[in-house]
Order: sequence, then structure tokens, then C-alpha cells
Amino acid sequence: MVKFRRLFEERNMKHVIKSSSSVDSMNEDVDDKNKKSRNLEWTVLIDKYVKATNDFCVFMYDKHHWTKSTKQRKKDDFLFSADAHCAFEDCTCRFHCIILNGGKLVFNYLGAVNHSRIQLLSRPIRASRRIEFGNQIAVGATPGSLRLEKLKSLSTDNRESGNRNVVGSSPSVIRKIASDQNVKLSKDKELDTSLRLIQNEQNLKISPDEQVTGFLQEICTVPLRLICFTAGGIASWHAYGDNMPMSWDATGGIVANHGKRIYYYELTMSNLSKGGPSLPVTCMLSNSHGAMDIVHWMNCFKERYKTVYGYGEPFPKPPVIHSDRALVFLLAGLQFFNQDETMAEYVERGWRIVQKTATHADLTKNIVHSCLGHLMKNVKKHATKELQKKQIPFGMWLIALLVNCNTLNEMDVVWENICTVLLSSTQNDLFKFSLSTLSKMADTMNGDPDKESFILQNVHVNGNAECKHNIDEDGNEEDNDDIVGSEEETVLNMHSSFKSHFTEIYKSTMKKIETYQQPSWSHLKTNQIHSENFLKKILKLYIPTTPIWSNLLLGNVASRYGYNINVEYKHCGCHKSRTTGLSESRMRVVKQTILCNKVYNRIDQAVARLGETIVAVETNYADYHVLNRNKKKLPTKKHKPATENWNKRKHPIKPTGVYQEKPTINLVTQINNRFIKENKSHFGMILSVTIRHYMSY
Repeated sequence: MVKFRRLFEERNMKHVIKSSSSVDSMNEDVDDKNKKSRNLEWTVLIDKYVKATNDFCVFMYDKHHWTKSTKQRKKDDFLFSADAHCAFEDCTCRFHCIILNGGKLVFNYLGAVNHSRIQLLSRPIRASRRIEFGNQIAVGATPGSLRLEKLKSLSTDNRESGNRNVVGSSPSVIRKIASDQNVKLSKDKELDTSLRLIQNEQNLKISPDEQVTGFLQEICTVPLRLICFTAGGIASWHAYGDNMPMSWDATGGIVANHGKRIYYYELTMSNLSKGGPSLPVTCMLSNSHGAMDIVHWMNCFKERYKTVYGYGEPFPKPPVIHSDRALVFLLAGLQFFNQDETMAEYVERGWRIVQKTATHADLTKNIVHSCLGHLMKNVKKHATKELQKKQIPFGMWLIALLVNCNTLNEMDVVWENICTVLLSSTQNDLFKFSLSTLSKMADTMNGDPDKESFILQNVHVNGNAECKHNIDEDGNEEDNDDIVGSEEETVLNMHSSFKSHFTEIYKSTMKKIETYQQPSWSHLKTNQIHSENFLKKILKLYIPTTPIWSNLLLGNVASRYGYNINVEYKHCGCHKSRTTGLSESRMRVVKQTILCNKVYNRIDQAVARLGETIVAVETNYADYHVLNRNKKKLPTKKHKPATENWNKRKHPIKPTGVYQEKPTINLVTQINNRFIKENKSHFGMILSVTIRHYMSY
């Protein structure tokens, strides 16, 4: 009754506003808008009482009437009335209901209930019920799963009569509600206008008192580029950007493709506490995938950072930034963080560092590193083409050994032995020695907690070149990380001191093996893992860019190579962060948790949804760190309390047995037979003793 009174008061208030407004074009538009946005909540309230009295029929309202009086009224005075009829063709049931001012509700039913079994009908889902459905869809429920959940609440009368008021007459009803939820995110039919309205709305809701307000910061429709970040992202970058490794990545599948694919880029920061959620520092949506697009994105972020902290404050540079093998991220990272450094200059800088001839500037520049997972996926693809199916894990095992080398000298030893193993056509002494050396180095690397490698832990090679592994041999996976195209070919063909160095080792190893290629050594066993083509492919595709995918520049480089110099930032102290797993997990959160596995039809809908959740994401990031810091941790050593092992008051538990099958003879009969046998033997013994005693006389 309280809700009816509230609806009545709201209706009267609208009536007063409408009657007091002048008749002009502006007010005509307002009146039209009010007519379209009628408050139909009264139908939901009436339906609850109808369900309690008649759960068979689907009633459609013919008319309703509110009292026009606004004076203080008595309890028995009229407040509201409605007339409705059943929507089923053969049903003549109808009702007239009256609600009195005191809360009394009277239903007067007429006609008879008669429903056809081939009809399924329902009332329109409106008002608060439609909002409820929309909210459930907004948090991740699919139309199909939501319909199944609602069908569970159907009563027996609903099923038998064809009444589907609970869920709608067909699956398209909930699908239409889901579609309307997405349409509401767009503020205008024109994309640019809608984006501007979304930006203004976010500026009022997200950090309105900060210098940088809102979430959507830069709008460009031609070319399509939307740059997003908040004041919280800028503050986090200022506080931790110098000391924490970062990760960035791009993904599609967020906005439907209409001619060009739209990518979602994100620069991600790990949590300050282990295992916590990561933080999106900044993100961008764009229909182009080039290095200069990424540089422009970061320049916009840098510009807003300077407006907050001043142009005299140096822009933080992370010690390491991880990305997949996409060249656009590698080149953009070098150009933005290292003052237009090229790939060739970066490789030569890495060569100077490992040769212990680097300058202070070489040590303080940013390190770009490609994801180890993407590298091994690409290696698996090429190993499938050059090696037998059973030898694919062995080829990945060889690259994993190179990846886990911390110094150039260690990598030289591994590379020389790899060349010997792959170039030897027979299992000669050099081959056996090299294979044994590689196996021992793999065992040593497995014992190092900073060199955790799935490949090294799951692939084992014995002295007979037999490979045992626990990884999938199937190499038919999609891989777009292969280096092709003009820009990529330029990188592979550039001058690389690493390629020159390892090529010399390759040539010297070939000269050593020439001795075993003579016919006098033909009696030796054939080397099943011999593959000169695979070795040449490694030398061509991976060796020129060794600093990008190896451990040579990760960790505390200054102390490892003996540099007596104080760097401006602290390097990460371990090699565990060697993949883009941080970004990959964030992409799953964006698609599954935030966007609820939806592919939006327009880009403004996706931006609006991301803006609705950004404050919650930042709060979750900060809360986890606070909770983890204040959490009382148990001591590492658990002490067993002292107890008295002997307890005389404790009665021992008698063991019980259970028969595995039913006895062939009754248990009581068995006991009686045993007693009879014992009595007979006892009687016989007494009798024999008596006879012997009698005969002795």
C-alpha cells in the first residue's frame, strides 16, 4: 500500500508540473517525453496480488483510474481501480479491482478459465521487473541462462495453463532486454556526440575534484583512437613506475568488426602484494595496430602526468616492460622510454652490457623483454616443420636452455653443445659429451628457483638421445608472432654482434665435427635428432635479438657483470616475471568479468561499460594490498602441543569384523557343533583316563 501511495503522489506531482507549464514548443517536447516515459510500476504491484488469487490467466489491462482528489481522505475512500481480461483466446475470465485509501484491495472475477494447450502467453516485462532482468544481465548472466533460471520458478498451474509471466512468452523477450541494456550505454546515434556525452558524464562521477577528471581522456574518431586513464592511474605510476616491472598487451573481440578490427590496449601494473589483482594504468581502443599509435597513446598519458606533477618532474620509467613478440610493442617501448632508441641500438647496448663495457646511460635505460610463452610457442611451430613429431619437445628444450642462461659465457657453452648435438649425424664421442653437458646444465637450472621453466621441468633427455616429456607434441597451433614483412625483415637483417659471435661458434663446431663425417665412423649409431636446418633457423630467427628474449639483461645487471655504479632505479630481483601473464590475466578479467563476455556493437558502449567499473577496479586493487598488509600471518613453524600418550582411564576400542559373504551354516549352529565336539573330546579324555586308572589296579 505504501508503494501505491508513493505512485499516487508522484503522479499528482507530474500533473501539477504539467498544468502549470505554458503552451509552447519547448513544453510540447517535454509533454511528449512524459507520455513516452509512463510509470507502469502499478502493473507490477497488481500482478503480485493477481498471482496469489489466479495463477492460471495472463491478464491484459483494459483501463485504470486514479482518484483526482489530493485532499486528506478517509480509509474507505477510493484510490485506484483497474479492469483486465485474460489474453488466451478461449478464456472469458476477467476482473475488476479496487484499491481503497486504507489499503484494502478488492478483486471481482467474472467469466470462466479455459486455456488452449498450444498457446504460451505472458504479460510484457516492464518497470522494475525489466530493470531487474537488465541488472542480472549486466553482471554477467546470459539471456539463455537467465531464462532457464526463471523457468525453475514456474508453478504447476503456470506450466499446465501456458502462463509464462515469470519468464516471457519466448526466448527473444530476454534477448531484447539484453540488447536494450547495450543500447542504453550509447548516449546518441552519432558516435562522436555520444562519446562527448559519455566523457562529460564520467568527468562528473570519476575523480571530479582532481586535476585529471573522468576516464575517457582523448577522443579521435578519424582515425579511431580513444585514450583512457584516471587520476588514480597517474598517481600509481608516479609512486611505483620507477621500481616495478610493467606489462602491456593488446586484444580484440571487445567491439564488433565493422570493416576494421578494433584493438584494446592496456598498460598493466602488478599488485604490491603477491597474488593480488593487477591495475590498468591506462588503456586505449584503436582500429590501427602500429608502433606510432602506441607512442601517441603514451605521450598523451605523459602529458597529463606533467600537468599534475609539473614539467620539472621526470617521467617514471619501469626497469623492465614485458610484451609479446609483436614488434610494434618492442619498437614503441624503445622509442618512448629510451629516447627514440632503435632495435639495432638496443641490441648493441645489450652487447656492451654483457661485455662489461657499458656506460652509465646504457645501464639506466629501459629493458624491453618479449614473453617467454610466446617465444616457446613460436619455437614449437618451427620445430614441427624441421623435426620429427617425437623430437619437438627436444627442440623446445634446447631453446629453454638458452633462455635460462644468465651470462654470455654460460650461453656460449650451451650454444656450442647445441651445435654439436644438432650437427652430428652419428652418436660420436663429441655428441655424447655435449648431450651429457646439456643434461647436467638443465638439472642445475631446475634447481635454481629464479629459473622456473615448464619445458626444463617436463622434458628429460638421456645419454641415448631419447626424449621423455609431459608436454603436448601437437604443433598445429595458430601463431601470428612469426617475423615476416618488410619492417620485421629489416630487424632480422640488421647488424647484430650476438649473431656474429654465435655464427663463429657455429662455424668452429662444424670444423670439429667434420672428422666424424668420414666413412670410418659410419659404424656408429645414427643421431635421430640431427637437424642442421633447425639449427640454422634458430641462428636466423632468434639469435640476432638475443637480449630481447633471454635472461642476459634481466635481474640486477650491475652486480652480475661487476659494474661499480649506482643505477637510478632498482631492477627486479628475480627472473620469475618473464611472460606477459600479467596482461593476459587482465585481458581475461576485462572480457569475462567487466564486459561479461559480450561483444559490443559500438565502441562507445564498451567505453561506457569500462568507465562504470574503473573505480571499483582501482578500489579492489588498493583494498587487497591493505588487507594483505594488515593480515596476521601464522608462524612458519607449527609446534605440536605436548600430550600424555598413556591414559589409563581410556578404554581400548574392541576391533569389530564384518563378513564378506553370508555364512553357509547358521552361526548359532556352528557354535553348538563346536561345543558338542569339545564336550565329546572332553568326555572321551575322562573315559580313557578312568580306564587306565582302573587297569593299573
